[in-house]
Amino acid sequence: MVSLSRFGRREIPGALELFCNVEIDNRSEEFAFRIFAESSVLARISPQPAAFVLAFLIPAMERGEDIFVDASLDHAFLHRLQTYAISMLASKNSAFKKIDVHAAGTHHVKASSINLGAMTGMSCGVDSLRTLMVYGPDGENVPDKYRLKWLSVFDVGAFHDSELQFHPALDRAKSVAERSGCQAIGVSAQMQQYYSQEFAKSCTVRNVAAAMCLTDITDTYLVSSTYPWNVIGADKRAPTAMEAVDPILLPLLSHDGLEMFSACANEGRHNKVLEIIDRSPFVHEIDMCTRAVVKRDYRINCGTCQKCADFLLAAELIGKLDYVAHRFDMEAFNRRRFRIYQRIVTDTVIMRWTYPNLARPLDIEKSLKVPFGSIFLGSFAAYCILVTRWIKTLFKKRPPRGKPQTVPLSRLQAAVNKVPKPDQIS
Repeated sequence: MVSLSRFGRREIPGALELFCNVEIDNRSEEFAFRIFAESSVLARISPQPAAFVLAFLIPAMERGEDIFVDASLDHAFLHRLQTYAISMLASKNSAFKKIDVHAAGTHHVKASSINLGAMTGMSCGVDSLRTLMVYGPDGENVPDKYRLKWLSVFDVGAFHDSELQFHPALDRAKSVAERSGCQAIGVSAQMQQYYSQEFAKSCTVRNVAAAMCLTDITDTYLVSSTYPWNVIGADKRAPTAMEAVDPILLPLLSHDGLEMFSACANEGRHNKVLEIIDRSPFVHEIDMCTRAVVKRDYRINCGTCQKCADFLLAAELIGKLDYVAHRFDMEAFNRRRFRIYQRIVTDTVIMRWTYPNLARPLDIEKSLKVPFGSIFLGSFAAYCILVTRWIKTLFKKRPPRGKPQTVPLSRLQAAVNKVPKPDQIS
């Protein structure tokens, strides 16, 4: 079983720790969320047992062990978690087993009588910048409950090296927050040791656990949607990442004190990119590169990974490539330009065979003077040649393994006779 008890808080220099004692894998140890914000903000934050339950939900489901919580949980939250959320997660990933969550008691969390403002994660990627455009302080026709007040950075497994990437990301979020009229806050927790699968298979639950720690200062958490509505689902036809069920899962993990939903799920990524390049005042903060920090300069994007290449292609479509070029390694992009276009066209065809709703629009050929048809046909021909050569090697006659080839003695003698003798060399 997984047991959670002795919840508490303590202040440390520059941060606040919310901690509890966890018993898992026959060992007992302390687990903590570390929160970075202004001291006046930290003073308002108290331990939230629900946050710790969500932090260990996936590890418990991976092990097939129930969770026992020595604290009271919101009755509606506990009901939706056990009845719907756990069942849906088990359907999404066969490695997750259905479990029960046992609490010492239940209570009802009342919604705040004042508007605390909404919060969203700020990675400075395409999805988070689009959410800031729509729901930021300057957003049009946005209810006060959903208007952003907090920009958060959560280090719950997404960063490869916490110290090297988390604090620069938090500083960048603070810069965006100051310019947009919001406040920045960071939450860090060492979760990876308890998880056996990659971050993408549990990212939503981890981020929601960090957001639950901040229930005292916000009443709405907007998760920047990665996938549009038309690919949402828990079946095998949907993408395997947990983000593919965000619009379904987030309401199930909400309670009256913290409402959560998937923001901008009505838009595809291509539209988001074009809107950000064309209208966002924070386009110069864009950071979407998928390369590890050790392989690139953290201040700029690599320009060659899939996300960078797609973004630069969209910028070129609307004639603003020079406008965003300073945020990318354009030398690397131009050096591999042909190969990047080749990959994009090939991926587009493959996506239309697998996930048709996620396929990139093929009208890019009309806007760029690039022979996409020739590129794809050339790539296909090269693949066919390679496959043909591979097939030929399978049927090529080879000597039996373990039996070296033997050469007749007569052939060896004939070869020796052809070698000139010393007295024959002039």
